[in-house]
Amino acid sequence: MSLAVVGLAAAVAASCAKPGIRVSTSSGQPSSSSASYVGTIRGTIVHSTTGSPAAGARVRVGLRDEREVAADANGNFLFADLPPGHHRIVLNDDDGIDETEVTVSRAARMTYGGGINERWIDVAPGETSSLTIRMLPIPVLEGVVTDESGQPVVKAIVQSFRETVSAGRRTLSPAHWEITDQDGGFRLTPFFPGDYIVTADYHAQLARMLDPNARVGFLERGFYENADTIAGASRIHSDFGSILPRVKLTLRRGTGVTIAGSIQGGASPALGLLLPAVPPTEIDRYAVQLDQAGHFTVNSVRSGEYILNLGTCMSPSRSGGRSTWARQRIGVGTSNIEGLIVTAQDSMRVTGRVVFDGVSQRPSPKALAQGYIFLRPPEQPGLGDVIGSRGLIDEAGRFVSEECPAGRYIAWAEVPSPWKLRSVIVQGRDAADTPLELSSGDLDDVVITFTDRSGTLNGRVFDRSGRPRPIAAVVVFPADSTLWTDFGPGRRLRLTVSDESGNFHISDLAAGKYLVAAIEDIPTWEWREAALFQRLAVGATGVAIAEGIVTQQELQMLPGFPH
Repeated sequence: MSLAVVGLAAAVAASCAKPGIRVSTSSGQPSSSSASYVGTIRGTIVHSTTGSPAAGARVRVGLRDEREVAADANGNFLFADLPPGHHRIVLNDDDGIDETEVTVSRAARMTYGGGINERWIDVAPGETSSLTIRMLPIPVLEGVVTDESGQPVVKAIVQSFRETVSAGRRTLSPAHWEITDQDGGFRLTPFFPGDYIVTADYHAQLARMLDPNARVGFLERGFYENADTIAGASRIHSDFGSILPRVKLTLRRGTGVTIAGSIQGGASPALGLLLPAVPPTEIDRYAVQLDQAGHFTVNSVRSGEYILNLGTCMSPSRSGGRSTWARQRIGVGTSNIEGLIVTAQDSMRVTGRVVFDGVSQRPSPKALAQGYIFLRPPEQPGLGDVIGSRGLIDEAGRFVSEECPAGRYIAWAEVPSPWKLRSVIVQGRDAADTPLELSSGDLDDVVITFTDRSGTLNGRVFDRSGRPRPIAAVVVFPADSTLWTDFGPGRRLRLTVSDESGNFHISDLAAGKYLVAAIEDIPTWEWREAALFQRLAVGATGVAIAEGIVTQQELQMLPGFPH
């Protein structure tokens, strides 16, 4: 079964009140006894496209102890008895999108995921603050899944994948999933700005778990619009307030293949993945689980070329043993593959010592033991779960990394504050910025250096007329174009927003040469792309960042962005 649908059988629809939200059931009128000490927020919510009242739309005020009310038949709402100060107002994400925050406050657009529907309003004692929220409709994608004869496919899994950026390159990331109803219909929401592909899949085993009367048989995956492969799939573009087309997905009959085999030559890894060889996307990834004897079985695999990856990075064994890994290319046709033999190899690791360069006290042996040494694939944008696998540092400052399969890795290390990573020198190269390669054995004599100093970049953004520019996107990226891809966590990349006076502040920058640019707008999910850095570099300003130094830099808005 595809990894993307593991656990869907256990999904249960449920609805409940959000924790920490008090739902108002009173008229909301302020009490006369406290009217001179508290304030009121009065507002109206209307549909942006028609101007009609958005009756029932919900809005919240507050941070930890939120209060929620629903707009009345005229779209009006009121929060009474509010303490004086700066209050956060949030339109419920399920009801609509606050048009003001989209079209006026570019900061909200750039920080989506933390408040596209969020605004702040001042409340004074004894006074009423008023606002109008113009509500855009939430983009919704509806459609139907059928077989080749036009009959609805019930309990099919519909997924959307959003085109996004990872480690400087475009890729596809999971965005939505839904199971079709008795008419083969589905509804995916919300479709926030971006380009998507939509695909449908059918797993008879999962379908029968959800519905004992579900059809038996294998159906090939289908893509919008009338495509059998991802290469032929049409993109669906969505923006705030978009009205999306109704989608029809057709699944044709096919034959799912079973792959069974075993790993030999050493201790067996417990887990693995069967990944499409081309293209490397989240679509049609299959989980592989091995038993104690090293046997595995993968069911319902579609035809195509795959890479079988067994084993992953593991924390080093304190007993001296080594974990193992295996990798093999497999061509899948229409016949089952039985008795596949995969040869295990010992995992590899990086060893060396840590050095501290600064005036602060060196971490104690106990603090050192709490530090982290990570090896992560360069295409992985984050460090992952810090409580997962990691390397070890001993009291003398010697370290041993995770044990990993062959491949390219970005090295990263963390110890308690105020110490920050300066470099990971492997054979004369800094593996914190450019990937190291594990191929035929361990890498020894690596030096990890920490510093208690970092660089700071302060500045101010001006428009083309020389006036301070508030709410501008300030992008900082390396001057060296070889660092624009495969950068792992991307420690040399920063995005911030200028304040109401046009000022910006970026701290904890690693020393080095950078380019910095101020532009109109860039969504957070798109900015870490080499193609954008290449365009920005033409007009960007060069800055040199040094440890312990605050660098000042004025910027002028670059024209032609975000287009």
